[in-house]
Amino acid sequence: MVRRYEVGDDEVHEVLARADDVEGLFAQARPLDRRELVVRGCPDVAALSRDFTIEVLDDQQWVWFWDVLDPVVREEAGRVVVTASAALQEEEHPQALRRLKQPRYRIFQEHRFVGWCEVEGLPDEWEGWSWPPVTLLGCDTPDFTGDRYDLWTGVRALDVTGRVMGEVRLDLDISEVRPRANGRFDVVLDQSCSHHVPKWRERPLPAAEAVWDLWRHGRPEEPGLWAELGTEERQSWLDLTFVGWQSTAELGPRTFHLDGRHVTDEPGLYLVLSEAFAGPGNYFGRHYDSFHACLQDARVTGSTLVWHNARTAWESIGELFVEVLELLHANEVVVELDFTPGELDRRLALGELARRLTAAGEHVITDNSRWKLDSVAAGVAVSTREDRIAVVTHSPAEVAKTLLRNGVELQPQRTVRQRGTELVVTGDDHLALGWERVADVVVARNDVWRVEAERRSRLTDLLHTWRRATQERLHVTSRQGRVVVTGAAPLPRKLMARDLADHPAPAPPDGYELVVTRTPGINARITHAGLEVARGRIAVIGRDAVPSDIGVELRHRRQGLGSALLGALVREAGVDGATTGVLISPEFGIVFFRALGWQDEADVVTTHQGGT
Repeated sequence: MVRRYEVGDDEVHEVLARADDVEGLFAQARPLDRRELVVRGCPDVAALSRDFTIEVLDDQQWVWFWDVLDPVVREEAGRVVVTASAALQEEEHPQALRRLKQPRYRIFQEHRFVGWCEVEGLPDEWEGWSWPPVTLLGCDTPDFTGDRYDLWTGVRALDVTGRVMGEVRLDLDISEVRPRANGRFDVVLDQSCSHHVPKWRERPLPAAEAVWDLWRHGRPEEPGLWAELGTEERQSWLDLTFVGWQSTAELGPRTFHLDGRHVTDEPGLYLVLSEAFAGPGNYFGRHYDSFHACLQDARVTGSTLVWHNARTAWESIGELFVEVLELLHANEVVVELDFTPGELDRRLALGELARRLTAAGEHVITDNSRWKLDSVAAGVAVSTREDRIAVVTHSPAEVAKTLLRNGVELQPQRTVRQRGTELVVTGDDHLALGWERVADVVVARNDVWRVEAERRSRLTDLLHTWRRATQERLHVTSRQGRVVVTGAAPLPRKLMARDLADHPAPAPPDGYELVVTRTPGINARITHAGLEVARGRIAVIGRDAVPSDIGVELRHRRQGLGSALLGALVREAGVDGATTGVLISPEFGIVFFRALGWQDEADVVTTHQGGT
């Protein structure tokens, strides 16, 4: 049993107890209380008879996602009443639901956008999941507790080599202790009402137990050992590859081979991709976004992926198969298929058209962002700007119908025309005589994603300062209260700022020496026994300062070196007249900067465009 908590800007991992085995870990959550939801204005009432997801949002942000499970539907007096269990899936901003003056609701079903609607009856706050108890068998101590402020508490499973092969979050509420004759104990942990919001696949399902038993003998070294497993077992296998993963190795351009015989579901797809790029038992993404991140980190541009038995993936998961092929192509990976149906050729060709339009300044991105307009099944390219949505498609009537169902106002339709290697997007066919029509563009007013002018101006100023200081060659825009950086590594990041007047500047601990230089710019480093163990720099632009490249060697972390380093840089920037700090922090640095008083200004969503 382990708990994680913070001390200052350090994260501590404390082992509370050790046990021989665990019972009850692989379980389904107990059914939640059922409630009545009233749904009005849903364009597809029949969809409500199967499990679906309700997203609650306003014009500025997503807030909560509710999974509606085992629904029973009846219609009465012009409304739809759904009796079901409502389970909180993800929480973006605690308690934000009750602060929204005009919440909006939209329904998804298996990634398919069903429509906008009005919903009454959702819980005002998250009430907790109910799980069966978990028993630690042969525990070395009968008494251990966590703390309400712990970042994480739970059990870690070790394989025969001592490597952490899996971990599961648990509440440490001891309900019973049974002594054993050998001096050890069986400790029962009550999980009847979890105190935290569950994360994605946090508890392993019963089907996962056999997979864990196999992995206990060590990380699998042969490819395809999962091939005969069902979808749930495959997903568990995929999750175990993620445990202990730190970063994706840089592979460089080379030829990879993929055995596609068993790509019959989504987990199977990412398992064969991981085995092709990283080897058996290793991690290379477990869903679309994480696979995209690993592709970029591995720097496989110029590589070739030889996909054997491609027909299986096309027939089993056709749409996702095409999306992954488009992603590989966008990252300049050549894919050699032994099976290429005509429909696939058409989709890939239209995806290439979207990329060419992007290069021509049309700001087109592929429609893998299903949260925007999932049901644009006929189109493969979506462009979003602050005031409009544009869909490049071969089926404009179907797309127009989809947009109208979403309550947006259509604008005059345009066409994509080609002459030789040139492309033009025009709304006047008379001006395009002699140009071949290759696709249609359906355009609509985009009133869903509005950004306050003052907020947008603030973000723009901060981004301008950051870009000038870092000189990163990235395409940066701000919308929806978020920052979109195209061309950067796709990791969760935050745009942060701080008034530098009272910034902490502690001295480094004994045995460490801090040195500040100005050759060029402001640089700082900390040495120990003559060796550099921490470094960083800061750029001053007018009255703004932008720290970057703050790093501490692993063996010397958790001693306050990061705080001392940043404090010294800020102090020197103040000498040059800087009063405000601006930075974009990666996920692992956000807690550190917050502890020093830096405030979140916006989320940073990073994407990648082929050719940038």
